[in-house]
Amino acid sequence: MSPVTRRQVVASAVFAATLAATSLPALSKQSTAALTIEDKTAIAEAVAGIGLYADLREWNRVRSYFAARVTTDYTSLFGGEVATSDRDALIAQWQGLLPGFDATQHLITNIVVE
Repeated sequence: MSPVTRRQVVASAVFAATLAATSLPALSKQSTAALTIEDKTAIAEAVAGIGLYADLREWNRVRSYFAARVTTDYTSLFGGEVATSDRDALIAQWQGLLPGFDATQHLITNIVVE
């Protein structure tokens, strides 16, 4: 395995920041209504699933977790503004970043849905 490059570290950080900034399409229509256990389970599965299926390069499964438009917030990494883009454009961006790795493993733990 080759040494980890700065590009790979940044790519991982960008991917992680995107996961942290995404929301589920089903919940985007809800307001302040209390979440059911089914809602909470679906959210936790989506958070874990995005990382897992990106690692497996199963892009159609990754795509299934996102609404048509996705808001990402990379401001803590790069400054700038929060952006909204097409889900396919976001996934294409990830597809361009992840091939630089021999393998990836996103470990997403302590998921709390409130």
